[in-house]
Amino acid sequence: PKYVHLVISDSAVEEKYRISLSKSTTVYGNMCAIDSLFTFFSVNLIGCLSDYTRSHHDSSTGRFKGFGRTRRPYMFISSLGLGVSQLMLLHAATISRHLHLPPESVFYAASAVDGLTSCMLSQAQAYIADSIPSGSDLSAALSRFQGIAIGSAFFIGIPLGAQLATRFSSRIPLMLSASICVLNSILIFALLPGDGSRTPPRSPSTDMIDDQPSEAVSEGFWRRANPVGAVLMLSRSRALRVSSAAYCLVCVAQTGVQSCWVNYLQFRLGWSASAAGSSLMVVGLVVALLPPLLISQLGVVRAIRAGLLLHALSIFFLGSVNAGWQVAAGMPFFAAGASCMPMLLGHLTQQVSQNEIGALQGAADTVRTISSVVGSPLISRLLAFSISHADRDLPKGLALFAAAVFSLLGFLLFSGLS
Repeated sequence: PKYVHLVISDSAVEEKYRISLSKSTTVYGNMCAIDSLFTFFSVNLIGCLSDYTRSHHDSSTGRFKGFGRTRRPYMFISSLGLGVSQLMLLHAATISRHLHLPPESVFYAASAVDGLTSCMLSQAQAYIADSIPSGSDLSAALSRFQGIAIGSAFFIGIPLGAQLATRFSSRIPLMLSASICVLNSILIFALLPGDGSRTPPRSPSTDMIDDQPSEAVSEGFWRRANPVGAVLMLSRSRALRVSSAAYCLVCVAQTGVQSCWVNYLQFRLGWSASAAGSSLMVVGLVVALLPPLLISQLGVVRAIRAGLLLHALSIFFLGSVNAGWQVAAGMPFFAAGASCMPMLLGHLTQQVSQNEIGALQGAADTVRTISSVVGSPLISRLLAFSISHADRDLPKGLALFAAAVFSLLGFLLFSGLS
């Protein structure tokens, strides 16, 4: 959000496009929504394609052999796409001057590029699921993986970016991010081993039986490789319907809070971007470590319920803070609540067969992007409204209170699942 504001304010059309903190919050929320919208139309197609190429290897003809028969090409493309979008953001002021466009247009275009190629997490999770031996605890494995992946972003990425932007320049984190994306693409192409194609097929969870039979990977491909197909896939059983709906609601809350967190703390407590970013370190640490512990003590379903309730209550508390020590006290509980997200995803993946893992991950990403399209602009606009009407008798935590309601609805919905 800080970089968005600085680029627009420092552009050649400064007087016309100078914006306040309120409007920069709105612009950043729009960027998140555009990213999510393009992901919404592409991620399930990519998931189905990865299932198809992985399952249709013909050893006699060499069709989809080697690198092309795994999920790695899609991970490679995703890493490159993110790098290109970071470079567009890095040169947004220059591009806008040459094309005679407002800087936010370049931001939106970069978000679209990122969204079209945004499949890394879902493909990596499908890759992990392919490699898990039959009979292993898939929910715990995926929870551990996503916890480490998301936890690293909060524990290392966000605080490091905030520190680099504060000490040097807001351009430095983008340069570093683009460089990491290039390195990651090279590692995926050259070093990442083949997925677990020889792992014995894993059957769907026996806890919940689908109301409708699953389709073979090659049957009805285009019927499933789109957002509508993703929704239909997640409606095949009550377990999938309820779990995916709860996942969508908690993602609305989480993405909404993340998109406005820096601006919220600046508005509420006068914190710098560096301080606000550092406050998220605890989220990364807890999300990385807690899910396997909760699952082992409570079981998957009860652990998810506890996480959803704690998520809602902690967001409500953070919306009520008036001092820095209260933020420090509330963040561990917020982080513990956020751990319900990887657990929910693992629970969803357990409900489908081996040859539908990529499609399920794509469908889950479709749900997540729907929530981002709703959550980021909605929560950001509520914060912008609070900032622009700060002189009125309105709750300063209005945006976070709204986010807490979504999490609470997810808890109530999932609590009805036996």
